[in-house]
Amino acid sequence: MTSRLRAARGPLTLAGWLLAGFTGALLLTIVGALLLGDRAVVVLSGSMEPVFSPGDVLIEQGVEPGNVEIGQVVTFHEPGNDRMLTHRVRKIEARGSKLVFTTKGDADNGLQRWSIDRSGELGQPLGRIPAIGRVVTLAKQPLGLVGIVLVPLLLVAGWEIFRIWRPHRGEGPPEVQGARS
Repeated sequence: MTSRLRAARGPLTLAGWLLAGFTGALLLTIVGALLLGDRAVVVLSGSMEPVFSPGDVLIEQGVEPGNVEIGQVVTFHEPGNDRMLTHRVRKIEARGSKLVFTTKGDADNGLQRWSIDRSGELGQPLGRIPAIGRVVTLAKQPLGLVGIVLVPLLLVAGWEIFRIWRPHRGEGPPEVQGARS
């Protein structure tokens, strides 16, 4: 092993362990929240900047519409669409068994008006994990999924090939048996 490789081995090992620890802690946070009945939502737009940015993962708990207050941030199904939005509540009106919400993203100009049964459920962000959702968003695209799977696979294969073909310590050229000078 060359001295340059030997010198780089320690910091590379440390970086690998730090990355593995960070990834493990992140997975435990998200999986722990899911096991407790919360959910993880990826922010797709900049409508709530600077509070939430595209690529952030929000850990959310369910909240009854009747417990929501003006100024609170909630996640809801966009009217007429299957998309989820996370916006700030500007106004709440009671209309029979329904509550009519007016919401707006902090960085948006437009308002959304939508209604939900009092017995329905909205999401309330408890915390955010910055930027990690970009990997999730990337994984939903075919090329991104290939990159997320293929790149680590090629790195592991390359490392294994290097380990197999590199000269081992203390081994010199093979000696010829029975040769006399």
